[in-house]
Amino acid sequence: PYVDEVLPNSPAAKAGILVNDLVSFIDGEPIYSIKSYQAAMGRTKPGDTVRMEVRRGDNLQSVDVKLEEWPKGLLKPALPTDKK
Repeated sequence: PYVDEVLPNSPAAKAGILVNDLVSFIDGEPIYSIKSYQAAMGRTKPGDTVRMEVRRGDNLQSVDVKLEEWPKGLLKPALPTDKK
């Protein structure tokens, strides 16, 4: 799935993930669709650190993302999409 939005000061922003990055792996698990993304992230909790492999152009980059509690009162952004 492609990243549609990165909120300022979010775990994704702190890890260096950018809009239009393609999430390819989470903790070594291949991510082929929104469903596999949701399954991988569903096994995590705030405080966990996950290793994401993201494709940016022709480069595959590893980033460690330390997950945080979602701030109360802030709407959650859309999930990544399968389309760019």
